[in-house]
Formats: sequence, structure tokens, C-alpha cells
Amino acid sequence: MKIRGSMVIALAGLTLLVSEFVQRTLIAGAAGLFPQRKHGIFARWQHLMARLMLGIVSKVGGAHYGEIPELPARPGVLVLMNHQSLMDIPLVVRAVRGGYPRIV
Repeated sequence: MKIRGSMVIALAGLTLLVSEFVQRTLIAGAAGLFPQRKHGIFARWQHLMARLMLGIVSKVGGAHYGEIPELPARPGVLVLMNHQSLMDIPLVVRAVRGGYPRIV
């Protein structure tokens, strides 16, 4: 059990290190080159990162989570979270459809 947890932490950490470089160069560059597509670029990137993190936790760590609800990304929709861990954030990102959540 300890090996799986250590593998999750190591793989998630490595993923975050690599994604930091990609986000600051490719994603920021693409958003700067295509300002009209900025929100779509950010949405795809955020959903990819959520999928990666949840995939690491479920496939490597063996975590199980239920069906993810669908939350529309439109004016008037507000999601309040009292998150207790960093894994709540990828779950909410996966739930948002048609955009990406602004996490304050």
C-alpha cells in the first residue's frame, strides 16, 4: 500500500513539473498568439490536467470515485467549494462542461 502511495506522489509531482514548463511556454504562447481562442485553450489545458491527475490517482493509486456530475459553464452558475484536499479541484474541473472554472 505504501508503494502505491509513493508512486502516486512521485508521478503526480513529475507530471506537475513537466506541465509547469508546458503551461508557461506552449499554453501561454498559444493564448498570446490566438487571443480570440484563449478561453478554449485554457479550458482544454485545464481539463487535460484534471484527467491526468485523476488518472494517476485512480490507475496507479487505486482510488475510486463515483460518477462525475455535469455543471454547465455559463453565467449564473456558481460552484462553492470547501475543498479539503487538492484532489477536489480536478473533480470540479472535470464536472464543468463547455468552459473552465475560475478558481479563486
